[in-house]
Amino acid sequence: QRSSSRRVWVRRLIMVGRQVENRGVETFVERGQVSPKLQPFFGAAKIEFGPLTEIAGTPTRGALASISLRVRSSPLTATRHPSGLPKDGLSLTETVFAVRLEQQRRPPMSGTWLITDVIDTASIGSNRDLSA
Repeated sequence: QRSSSRRVWVRRLIMVGRQVENRGVETFVERGQVSPKLQPFFGAAKIEFGPLTEIAGTPTRGALASISLRVRSSPLTATRHPSGLPKDGLSLTETVFAVRLEQQRRPPMSGTWLITDVIDTASIGSNRDLSA
């Protein structure tokens, strides 16, 4: 029964031209450890969650949500660059991220929330000082 439903799902993916991906936690962690955008999360000393903002779903898409995260670096990342080379001094950094999520409407993942964006707010224009 289970393998039959899997074959149907894979066949559907092939028919619509999508690639089958392994989106498990293990793959996320493996790829995230080498991602410069996600490195502040690994071994972080502290992660603070901001308020959750949710927009209700419509007939054409699932609900949307966004949340801010304040990530404080660990002492290990404060003493080493992402490449592993030692830094000259100690620099405990704090990074603020905006995370966007979308709730899936269709099976087999209906009701599941997927992360669509992880945005380092230091890199977007709205957080830059415009007075200078």
